[in-house]
Amino acid sequence: MYPGDLVFVHSWPSSLKPFYIMPKGEDPKAKVSEGFDSLYCVVVEISSG
Repeated sequence: MYPGDLVFVHSWPSSLKPFYIMPKGEDPKAKVSEGFDSLYCVVVEISSG
């Protein structure tokens, strides 16, 4: 990682995301979510969904 890097993290485990983040695929009990975060310098969250 370099200073100023922007990192997109996706496919978070469903257990780590709030209830309103959609599970991945058709299974409502999927272990992975459609959630994502964009992180600046790995410390500051820029956006999430």
